[in-house]
Amino acid sequence: MKSYLYLVSLFLLIFSCTDEKNETIDANLLIAPDFRFNDYLYECNIKEDSSLINLEVFLSSLIKDSFIRDEVSSLKVYFPKTNSFQKFIFHLQSAIDEDIYLDFLDTLSQKGLDKIAMCNFNSKIYKSFNEYSIDIQSLDIQFSEILRCEFNPGYSYGTFRLSMNKFLDEMKSLQMPYELIFLQEQQSSKKFTWINNFYTKNYYNDISGKWVDSKESNEIKDEFSKNAKCLESEAYKTFVII
Repeated sequence: MKSYLYLVSLFLLIFSCTDEKNETIDANLLIAPDFRFNDYLYECNIKEDSSLINLEVFLSSLIKDSFIRDEVSSLKVYFPKTNSFQKFIFHLQSAIDEDIYLDFLDTLSQKGLDKIAMCNFNSKIYKSFNEYSIDIQSLDIQFSEILRCEFNPGYSYGTFRLSMNKFLDEMKSLQMPYELIFLQEQQSSKKFTWINNFYTKNYYNDISGKWVDSKESNEIKDEFSKNAKCLESEAYKTFVII
């Protein structure tokens, strides 16, 4: 329960929307995300006759693959912090004008993933963009959080873009290495997935000690509750392949 309340609390810190007059909200509905990538999230389970060591060897070989290095914009593997690494998620990201779905699956098969894990490759297609608080090129992700959410009636991406920028500015002023990834299904403008990536081990202490009780933080909490709700939230350890 403590872990769940922590994730919900962290979620409320990050999402926000502006509470404007009705005519402003209507105008904000016309604002669309500037999507830059195609994304897939593949959920997998390690087979009973395989092990985490087999998966580590597989991922190490995947890093060296020419297709992965040349065609993939980003590839991460998320391991839930609650299940001893028996489950994991591939997060594939490619340029928005490229479709590498089948080539990626073929590469995984050729490298031997079928012998190690069972995966659901019937993933929804997402469009995405990411934003950073500061330069993180030399840092490793310490913790990720994936949240699956839905806008409340009358609200959309446009109603909280301004507050999203305000939050990033706050993280920048604190010199907090942070990345957000916003994903939305092609056929739905209401549902979205939000991924938080933190690049320091003490991210929670830094946020709670410097920002959580500030005026800006309280405003963001209030604004989010008016604009969206989330049905799922889970924490992950993240392995970055590229």
